[in-house]
Amino acid sequence: MYYKKRKMIISLIITILLVLTLVPKTFYLKDGGTIRHEAMLYQLIKWHAMRGVRNTYYIGLEVKVLGITIYNDAKEIERK
Repeated sequence: MYYKKRKMIISLIITILLVLTLVPKTFYLKDGGTIRHEAMLYQLIKWHAMRGVRNTYYIGLEVKVLGITIYNDAKEIERK
């Protein structure tokens, strides 16, 4: 009986930790349309930012895990 209760408590703690580290918060930045999804373990950024001159944009996708960029295809594009 004691082991069942202990096992249930451990699984509940693990579930809570997974939810806290993997469920993202979404931020909508007012820089042209950038959307940032952040959790404790990772960050996903969908770039759409205006840079300096009005017709230059920074567009793309960036993925970070534990603060290290593992994917980044974002680039500056000049629109006419």
